[in-house]
Amino acid sequence: MNTNAVTGGINPPTRKETPASGSLISKNAVREEIRIVQSVQTQRNMPVLLFGNTTAVAIVVYTDWAVAIANYAIYFLAAVLLLLLPVVRSYLHLLGLPRPTRVSQRRIRLIIVHSFLLGLAWAVSFYLMISNVVTVDGIVLLMVMFFLGFGAAALMPSLPLAAIAYFAPMLLAAVVAALLNDILRWDLLAFVSIAGAGAIARSAWQSWRETTASVQLGLEKIKAEAEVHQRETEAMRSMLAAIPFPLVLTRETGALEASETASRQFGIPAGSVGGISIRDFFVNPDDQDVMADLQAEQGRLEEYEVQFKNAQGEPFWALLSSLPLRYEDEDCWLNAIYVIDDRKRAEAETLEAKQRAEETSQTLEAVSGQLSKYISPQLYSSIFSGEQKVEIESKRKKLTIFFSDIVSFTAITDQLESEELTALLNQYLTEMSKIAQEHGAYFDKFIGDAMMFYFGDSESKGVREDAAACVRMAIVMQRRLADLQHGWRAQGLIDRPFEARMGINTGYCTVGNFGNEDRMDYTIIGGEVNLAARLEANADAGGILIAAETYSLVRDWLLAEEREAITMKGFAKPVKTFSVKGIYDELAMEGRVIHSELDGLSLTIDCDRLNQTSKKEVVHKLKDALAQLEN
Repeated sequence: MNTNAVTGGINPPTRKETPASGSLISKNAVREEIRIVQSVQTQRNMPVLLFGNTTAVAIVVYTDWAVAIANYAIYFLAAVLLLLLPVVRSYLHLLGLPRPTRVSQRRIRLIIVHSFLLGLAWAVSFYLMISNVVTVDGIVLLMVMFFLGFGAAALMPSLPLAAIAYFAPMLLAAVVAALLNDILRWDLLAFVSIAGAGAIARSAWQSWRETTASVQLGLEKIKAEAEVHQRETEAMRSMLAAIPFPLVLTRETGALEASETASRQFGIPAGSVGGISIRDFFVNPDDQDVMADLQAEQGRLEEYEVQFKNAQGEPFWALLSSLPLRYEDEDCWLNAIYVIDDRKRAEAETLEAKQRAEETSQTLEAVSGQLSKYISPQLYSSIFSGEQKVEIESKRKKLTIFFSDIVSFTAITDQLESEELTALLNQYLTEMSKIAQEHGAYFDKFIGDAMMFYFGDSESKGVREDAAACVRMAIVMQRRLADLQHGWRAQGLIDRPFEARMGINTGYCTVGNFGNEDRMDYTIIGGEVNLAARLEANADAGGILIAAETYSLVRDWLLAEEREAITMKGFAKPVKTFSVKGIYDELAMEGRVIHSELDGLSLTIDCDRLNQTSKKEVVHKLKDALAQLEN
C-alpha cells in the first residue's frame, strides 16, 4: 500500500480556513476537509486514470479485435473513451487553480456516479469479450480487469465508494462470463475473485482510515497554530503600546497597527488601520521605494532618515528603524520612528552659520591672496599658520644671501618704450622668481631690476645644503636668462646684451621684523648682507661671484676661479672671491674639465685654460706624480 498516495494529497488549510473554535474539531469540519482532499486527489491523479483506462482499452482490443467487432464490444469500449472526455475537460479546467476552500457534496456524488458509469461500460465490454475469446485471452482480460481495480483503489484512496462503484460491476460481469465459458475452474475462479476483491477492498478501507486520521490531525494542528497566532497578536499589540514610536507596516501599502503615540504623530486612529496608503505619509513618495529597496537588500533598516507628513499634511523629520515581522499571514515591518525635527533645525542653523563662515573665509582668502603677492611665500605661510609673530623682533642665523641686478639697465630703459620695458622686466622677474621658488629660496625684495633672496630661514636643510641650493639656483638663472635674451633678440626688443651680475655670500645675519608698530619689514641685515651686495657689484656680466665661505661649502662639486679679494669695512682681512665656472659633472661631460676626488687625491684640470705649452707641462707633472707613486 502506497501511503504517500494518501497523505500526499492533503494540504493543510490556511489559517483563514480554520474551523470554529472549540475543544474538539467538529464532524462537519472534518467532512468538509475530506471533500476538499477527495477533489484535490482526483484532480491530481486524473492523468494516471486517463492513461490507465486508455491503455486497458488498447489491450482489450489487441487481444482479439475481430471478436471485439463481431460481438459489438467495440461500442462499449468506445463508450469508455467517451466517458473519459469529461475527465479531460475537468482536468484542463482546474489545472493551475489554487487549492479550493470548499467542495460541495454534489461534486463528490458526481465523481462516484461517473465512476459507476465508467465501471458499467467496462463490465459490458469484459462480459462480451470473455464470452467469445479463447481461454488464454480470457485470462489476460481477467488480469486487465484486476489491474483496473487495483489502480482505482490506489489512485482514489480518499474515495473508496468511487473505487467500489468503478470496480464492482466489471468484477461481477467478468466473473460470470469466465464461469459460463469455462475460462477457469469454478473453484480457482472463486478463489482469485474473492482474494482480489478482498485485497482491493482492504486497500480502499485502509486508505480511507488514513485519510480521515490525517485530516483530523491537520485540522487540530491548524487550530493549535491559530491559538498561538492569537496569543502572538495580543502580545504584539501589548508591545506596540509600550514602544514610544512604533508603526507596523506591510511591504506594499497600508498600516496594520498604530500605537497611541504613532497615531497622535501621524494623525490617524490608534489600533488597526485600514484604507490608508503608507505612500501618503511620505513627503517625497519616491522615498518609500528607496526604503523598500533598502529593507529588501539589508533584511532590516537602521536609522534611515526620511521626511514624513501627518494626515493634515504637516511635514516632520524622523529616523526610521525597521525589523521584519510575520503578522496575520503577511510579511510586515515593525518600524520604530524617532522624530528629529529639533535636530534638523539645529543642523540647518549650523549649516547656515557654516555657509556664512565659508563666505567670510572666501573673502579673507581673496584678500590674503592679493596680499601674498606683496610678500614672500614663506613669510605669508608662516604668518597665516601662526608660526611667525607680527611684532618687532630679530634673531641671528647663518644664511646664504643672493643678490643680482641687470648690467647696464639704464641704457636698456632708454632704448625701450615704457610698455615694452614693463613687459620685458616683469617676464624676467617672473622667470627668476619661479626658479628661486623651485630651489627653496626665501624672497626678500625686488629693488628695481635687482633681486635679493636668501636661504636658511624660515626653513633650512643645513648650511651646506642651503649654500648648494643657492649656487645651483644662480647657475639655472643665468642659463634661463640666456634663453630669454635669445628670444627677445629674435623679437627685436633688444639689440644689446641683456645680462645679469650675481653675488653670493654665506655668514651670520640678523633676521626678523624691522620698522615700527604700524609698518614693518621682515628682512635681513648685517655685514654679510653688504658683502653679498658688493660681490654682485664686482661680478662679471653674466657671471656669478661667490665669497670664500660659500665656496668652501660647495667646492667638492663646483669649479670656480679665484678672483681679486675685496676689502670691505667691518672685515679685518680682504675677502677672497671666486667666479663660478660650472658644475664638475656637467663640465666633464662636455670635455672641458677633468676632475676626480678620492681619499688622498684631488685632481682638477681646466681644459679651457690650457694651451699647447701648458698642456705639455701638465702631462709632465702627471708623469712625475705617477713615477713617484710607482716608486
